[in-house]
Amino acid sequence: MLSLRRTVRFSLAPLPPPTASGATPFHPLQEPRHNPYSGWPAAQGPTGVGAFTEIEVEVRGRPDPRTGYLVNITVLDGVVREEVVPWLTRRFAEQFLGGAPIEPCQTTREIARRVEDGFRRLLSASLAASAAECSLASVTWRIAPTLHHRYELAMPHRIEVRQQFEFSAAHRLHCPGMDEAGNRAVFGKCNNPNGHGHNYRLEVGAAIQLEVPGETAKVTHPPLSVGTLDQIVDETVLRRLDHKHLNLDVPEFADLNPSVEHIAKVCYDLLAPALAAHGAAITSVTVWETEKTSCTYPAPAPA
Repeated sequence: MLSLRRTVRFSLAPLPPPTASGATPFHPLQEPRHNPYSGWPAAQGPTGVGAFTEIEVEVRGRPDPRTGYLVNITVLDGVVREEVVPWLTRRFAEQFLGGAPIEPCQTTREIARRVEDGFRRLLSASLAASAAECSLASVTWRIAPTLHHRYELAMPHRIEVRQQFEFSAAHRLHCPGMDEAGNRAVFGKCNNPNGHGHNYRLEVGAAIQLEVPGETAKVTHPPLSVGTLDQIVDETVLRRLDHKHLNLDVPEFADLNPSVEHIAKVCYDLLAPALAAHGAAITSVTVWETEKTSCTYPAPAPA
Protein backbone atom coordinates (compact mmCIF):
# COMPACT_ATOMS: atom_id res chain seq x y z
CA MET A 1 0.00 0.00 0.00
CA LEU A 2 1.30 3.44 -0.91
CA SER A 3 0.11 7.01 -1.23
CA LEU A 4 0.39 9.09 -4.41
CA ARG A 5 -0.15 12.85 -4.28
CA ARG A 6 -0.64 15.18 -7.20
CA THR A 7 -0.77 18.98 -6.90
CA VAL A 8 -2.64 20.96 -9.54
CA ARG A 9 -1.89 24.69 -9.65
CA PHE A 10 -4.17 27.19 -11.34
CA SER A 11 -5.50 30.72 -11.17
CA LEU A 12 -9.15 31.64 -10.94
CA ALA A 13 -9.42 34.12 -13.77
CA PRO A 14 -11.90 37.01 -13.60
CA LEU A 15 -15.03 36.30 -15.63
CA PRO A 16 -15.88 38.72 -18.45
CA PRO A 17 -19.25 40.54 -18.43
CA PRO A 18 -22.21 38.50 -19.74
CA THR A 19 -23.17 38.88 -23.40
CA ALA A 20 -26.44 40.42 -24.55
CA SER A 21 -28.05 36.99 -24.27
CA GLY A 22 -26.98 36.77 -20.63
CA ALA A 23 -24.44 34.00 -21.22
CA THR A 24 -20.75 34.27 -20.31
CA PRO A 25 -18.86 32.78 -23.29
CA PHE A 26 -15.78 31.85 -21.31
CA HIS A 27 -14.19 28.65 -20.09
CA PRO A 28 -11.00 28.87 -17.99
CA LEU A 29 -9.36 25.99 -19.83
CA GLN A 30 -9.57 27.88 -23.13
CA GLU A 31 -6.40 29.66 -22.00
CA PRO A 32 -3.19 28.48 -23.74
CA ARG A 33 -1.23 25.89 -21.81
CA HIS A 34 2.39 26.96 -21.73
CA ASN A 35 3.62 26.54 -18.14
CA PRO A 36 1.43 24.18 -16.09
CA TYR A 37 4.17 23.93 -13.45
CA SER A 38 3.41 27.47 -12.34
CA GLY A 39 -0.30 27.08 -12.98
CA TRP A 40 -2.86 26.65 -15.75
CA PRO A 41 -4.98 28.70 -16.25
CA ALA A 42 -2.13 31.17 -15.83
CA ALA A 43 -1.99 33.99 -13.28
CA GLN A 44 -2.58 36.57 -16.03
CA GLY A 45 -4.84 36.16 -19.02
CA PRO A 46 -7.09 38.12 -21.38
CA THR A 47 -9.59 38.85 -18.60
CA GLY A 48 -7.03 40.09 -16.06
CA VAL A 49 -5.06 38.78 -13.11
CA GLY A 50 -6.38 35.68 -11.38
CA ALA A 51 -6.38 34.41 -7.80
CA PHE A 52 -3.76 31.66 -7.46
CA THR A 53 -4.66 28.42 -5.68
CA GLU A 54 -3.66 24.75 -5.45
CA ILE A 55 -5.57 21.49 -5.15
CA GLU A 56 -3.72 18.39 -3.94
CA VAL A 57 -5.30 15.00 -4.61
CA GLU A 58 -4.11 11.94 -2.67
CA VAL A 59 -4.71 8.41 -3.91
CA ARG A 60 -3.85 5.25 -1.98
CA GLY A 61 -3.54 1.66 -3.09
CA ARG A 62 -1.26 -0.89 -4.75
CA PRO A 63 0.45 -0.03 -8.03
CA ASP A 64 0.02 -2.03 -11.19
CA PRO A 65 2.94 -4.53 -11.17
CA ARG A 66 3.50 -4.10 -14.90
CA THR A 67 3.39 -0.31 -15.33
CA GLY A 68 4.33 0.69 -11.77
CA TYR A 69 1.44 3.16 -11.87
CA LEU A 70 -1.01 3.55 -9.03
CA VAL A 71 -3.01 5.78 -11.36
CA ASN A 72 -2.09 7.86 -14.38
CA ILE A 73 -1.55 11.38 -13.06
CA THR A 74 -3.29 12.78 -16.14
CA VAL A 75 -6.47 11.39 -14.62
CA LEU A 76 -5.94 13.45 -11.48
CA ASP A 77 -5.05 16.55 -13.48
CA GLY A 78 -8.10 16.12 -15.68
CA VAL A 79 -10.48 15.64 -12.78
CA VAL A 80 -9.36 18.82 -11.04
CA ARG A 81 -9.29 20.94 -14.17
CA GLU A 82 -12.64 19.77 -15.53
CA GLU A 83 -14.61 19.33 -12.31
CA VAL A 84 -13.16 22.00 -10.02
CA VAL A 85 -11.57 24.86 -11.98
CA PRO A 86 -14.71 26.09 -13.85
CA TRP A 87 -16.94 25.65 -10.79
CA LEU A 88 -14.53 27.39 -8.40
CA THR A 89 -14.01 30.21 -10.92
CA ARG A 90 -17.77 30.84 -10.92
CA ARG A 91 -17.91 30.67 -7.12
CA PHE A 92 -15.25 33.37 -6.85
CA ALA A 93 -17.18 35.49 -9.34
CA GLU A 94 -20.33 35.03 -7.26
CA GLN A 95 -18.42 36.02 -4.15
CA PHE A 96 -17.02 39.24 -5.55
CA LEU A 97 -19.91 40.27 -7.77
CA GLY A 98 -22.95 38.74 -6.11
CA GLY A 99 -22.19 38.96 -2.42
CA ALA A 100 -22.08 35.18 -1.90
CA PRO A 101 -19.12 34.65 0.49
CA ILE A 102 -17.14 31.44 0.19
CA GLU A 103 -17.03 29.38 3.39
CA PRO A 104 -13.73 27.47 3.11
CA CYS A 105 -14.69 24.31 5.02
CA GLN A 106 -17.91 23.63 3.12
CA THR A 107 -16.24 24.63 -0.15
CA THR A 108 -13.40 22.17 0.47
CA ARG A 109 -15.92 19.39 1.02
CA GLU A 110 -17.68 20.32 -2.23
CA ILE A 111 -14.34 20.34 -4.07
CA ALA A 112 -13.66 16.86 -2.70
CA ARG A 113 -17.11 15.65 -3.76
CA ARG A 114 -16.52 16.87 -7.30
CA VAL A 115 -13.07 15.28 -7.41
CA GLU A 116 -14.49 12.00 -6.10
CA ASP A 117 -17.28 11.94 -8.70
CA GLY A 118 -14.89 12.73 -11.53
CA PHE A 119 -12.29 10.25 -10.29
CA ARG A 120 -14.80 7.41 -10.21
CA ARG A 121 -15.95 8.23 -13.73
CA LEU A 122 -12.51 8.62 -15.28
CA LEU A 123 -11.10 5.61 -13.47
CA SER A 124 -13.30 3.39 -15.56
CA ALA A 125 -12.27 5.07 -18.82
CA SER A 126 -9.43 3.99 -21.07
CA LEU A 127 -7.31 6.87 -19.77
CA ALA A 128 -7.04 5.05 -16.45
CA ALA A 129 -6.54 1.57 -17.85
CA SER A 130 -3.18 1.34 -16.12
CA ALA A 131 -4.64 2.00 -12.68
CA ALA A 132 -4.41 -0.86 -10.20
CA GLU A 133 -6.17 -1.17 -6.84
CA CYS A 134 -6.57 2.44 -5.76
CA SER A 135 -9.00 4.81 -4.15
CA LEU A 136 -9.24 8.51 -3.47
CA ALA A 137 -7.98 9.24 0.05
CA SER A 138 -7.98 13.01 0.53
CA VAL A 139 -8.30 16.36 -1.18
CA THR A 140 -6.48 19.46 0.06
CA TRP A 141 -7.27 23.04 -0.94
CA ARG A 142 -4.25 25.31 -0.46
CA ILE A 143 -5.82 28.73 -0.33
CA ALA A 144 -2.51 30.44 0.46
CA PRO A 145 1.10 29.29 0.94
CA THR A 146 0.56 29.19 4.71
CA LEU A 147 -3.04 27.94 4.81
CA HIS A 148 -4.72 24.75 3.69
CA HIS A 149 -7.94 22.83 4.27
CA ARG A 150 -7.77 19.02 4.03
CA TYR A 151 -10.72 16.68 3.56
CA GLU A 152 -10.24 12.96 4.16
CA LEU A 153 -12.83 10.70 2.58
CA ALA A 154 -12.58 8.32 5.54
CA MET A 155 -13.78 11.16 7.81
CA PRO A 156 -16.52 12.85 5.76
CA HIS A 157 -17.87 15.01 8.57
CA ARG A 158 -14.74 17.02 9.30
CA ILE A 159 -12.11 19.28 7.75
CA GLU A 160 -8.58 19.74 9.00
CA VAL A 161 -7.34 23.32 8.76
CA ARG A 162 -3.61 24.08 8.93
CA GLN A 163 -2.28 27.59 9.30
CA GLN A 164 1.29 28.84 9.78
CA PHE A 165 2.67 31.60 11.98
CA GLU A 166 6.06 32.91 13.09
CA PHE A 167 7.63 34.25 16.24
CA SER A 168 11.13 35.23 17.34
CA ALA A 169 12.52 34.17 20.69
CA ALA A 170 15.74 33.54 22.58
CA HIS A 171 16.52 30.52 24.70
CA ARG A 172 19.32 28.67 26.41
CA LEU A 173 19.45 24.89 26.33
CA HIS A 174 20.49 23.99 29.84
CA CYS A 175 19.53 21.36 32.43
CA PRO A 176 20.11 22.50 36.04
CA GLY A 177 20.51 18.89 37.14
CA MET A 178 23.61 18.50 34.97
CA ASP A 179 26.97 20.09 35.69
CA GLU A 180 28.47 22.74 33.42
CA ALA A 181 30.69 20.27 31.60
CA GLY A 182 27.77 17.92 31.00
CA ASN A 183 25.59 20.74 29.64
CA ARG A 184 28.31 21.90 27.28
CA ALA A 185 28.89 18.34 26.09
CA VAL A 186 25.20 17.81 25.28
CA PHE A 187 24.14 21.26 24.03
CA GLY A 188 27.39 22.76 22.74
CA LYS A 189 27.11 26.42 21.73
CA CYS A 190 23.36 26.29 22.39
CA ASN A 191 24.34 26.29 26.07
CA ASN A 192 25.69 29.85 25.79
CA PRO A 193 24.92 31.45 29.21
CA ASN A 194 23.32 34.51 27.59
CA GLY A 195 21.24 32.42 25.21
CA HIS A 196 20.76 32.65 21.47
CA GLY A 197 17.80 33.33 19.19
CA HIS A 198 15.67 31.76 16.47
CA ASN A 199 12.99 32.86 14.05
CA TYR A 200 10.54 30.06 14.73
CA ARG A 201 7.84 28.92 12.32
CA LEU A 202 4.70 27.41 13.79
CA GLU A 203 2.00 25.35 12.08
CA VAL A 204 -1.24 24.61 13.90
CA GLY A 205 -3.68 21.92 12.76
CA ALA A 206 -7.31 21.95 13.89
CA ALA A 207 -10.14 19.54 13.05
CA ILE A 208 -13.49 21.21 12.44
CA GLN A 209 -16.76 19.32 12.59
CA LEU A 210 -19.02 19.89 9.59
CA GLU A 211 -22.77 20.02 9.58
CA VAL A 212 -24.43 16.94 8.13
CA PRO A 213 -27.98 17.02 6.74
CA GLY A 214 -30.30 15.61 9.37
CA GLU A 215 -27.59 15.72 12.04
CA THR A 216 -27.05 19.47 12.43
CA ALA A 217 -27.92 19.31 16.12
CA LYS A 218 -24.61 17.53 16.73
CA VAL A 219 -22.66 20.61 15.63
CA THR A 220 -22.75 23.16 18.44
CA HIS A 221 -20.44 25.73 16.87
CA PRO A 222 -20.21 27.28 13.40
CA PRO A 223 -17.08 26.27 11.48
CA LEU A 224 -13.99 27.88 12.95
CA SER A 225 -12.96 30.72 10.65
CA VAL A 226 -9.35 31.32 9.75
CA GLY A 227 -9.60 34.76 11.34
CA THR A 228 -10.71 33.21 14.62
CA LEU A 229 -7.92 30.62 14.43
CA ASP A 230 -5.39 33.41 13.86
CA GLN A 231 -6.77 35.31 16.85
CA ILE A 232 -6.62 32.27 19.13
CA VAL A 233 -3.02 31.47 18.20
CA ASP A 234 -2.00 35.11 18.52
CA GLU A 235 -3.55 35.57 21.95
CA THR A 236 -2.62 32.13 23.32
CA VAL A 237 0.86 31.49 21.94
CA LEU A 238 2.41 34.31 19.96
CA ARG A 239 1.98 37.04 22.54
CA ARG A 240 3.36 34.68 25.16
CA LEU A 241 6.47 33.64 23.20
CA ASP A 242 7.28 36.32 20.61
CA HIS A 243 10.37 38.43 21.39
CA LYS A 244 10.81 36.74 24.75
CA HIS A 245 13.64 34.87 26.40
CA LEU A 246 11.89 31.56 26.88
CA ASN A 247 13.87 30.50 29.95
CA LEU A 248 13.40 33.83 31.73
CA ASP A 249 10.09 35.26 30.51
CA VAL A 250 7.78 32.31 29.92
CA PRO A 251 6.47 30.47 33.01
CA GLU A 252 6.03 27.19 31.13
CA PHE A 253 9.82 26.99 30.65
CA ALA A 254 10.87 28.02 34.14
CA ASP A 255 11.75 24.40 34.90
CA LEU A 256 11.52 22.95 31.39
CA ASN A 257 14.40 23.00 28.94
CA PRO A 258 13.07 24.97 25.91
CA SER A 259 14.11 22.52 23.18
CA VAL A 260 12.10 22.54 19.97
CA GLU A 261 10.50 19.30 21.18
CA HIS A 262 9.29 20.95 24.39
CA ILE A 263 8.20 24.11 22.58
CA ALA A 264 5.94 22.07 20.27
CA LYS A 265 4.39 20.25 23.24
CA VAL A 266 3.86 23.47 25.22
CA CYS A 267 2.18 25.16 22.23
CA TYR A 268 -0.09 22.14 21.78
CA ASP A 269 -1.09 22.13 25.46
CA LEU A 270 -1.81 25.87 25.42
CA LEU A 271 -3.90 25.73 22.25
CA ALA A 272 -5.92 22.57 22.88
CA PRO A 273 -8.42 24.07 25.38
CA ALA A 274 -8.59 27.39 23.55
CA LEU A 275 -9.56 25.68 20.28
CA ALA A 276 -11.96 23.30 22.03
CA ALA A 277 -13.83 26.33 23.41
CA HIS A 278 -14.56 27.28 19.78
CA GLY A 279 -15.69 23.80 18.76
CA ALA A 280 -12.45 22.68 17.13
CA ALA A 281 -10.09 19.86 18.11
CA ILE A 282 -6.38 20.44 17.82
CA THR A 283 -4.69 17.76 15.70
CA SER A 284 -1.01 18.70 15.86
CA VAL A 285 1.52 21.46 16.25
CA THR A 286 4.74 21.68 14.26
CA VAL A 287 7.54 24.05 15.23
CA TRP A 288 10.50 24.77 12.95
CA GLU A 289 13.53 25.94 14.88
CA THR A 290 15.39 26.33 11.58
CA GLU A 291 14.48 25.35 8.03
CA LYS A 292 16.33 22.08 8.68
CA THR A 293 14.98 21.22 12.14
CA SER A 294 11.36 20.81 13.15
CA CYS A 295 9.26 18.88 15.63
CA THR A 296 5.62 17.78 15.38
CA TYR A 297 3.52 16.94 18.42
CA PRO A 298 1.89 14.50 18.52
CA ALA A 299 3.76 12.44 15.95
CA PRO A 300 1.68 11.42 12.90
CA ALA A 301 0.13 7.98 13.15
CA PRO A 302 1.84 5.27 11.07
CA ALA A 303 0.24 4.77 7.66
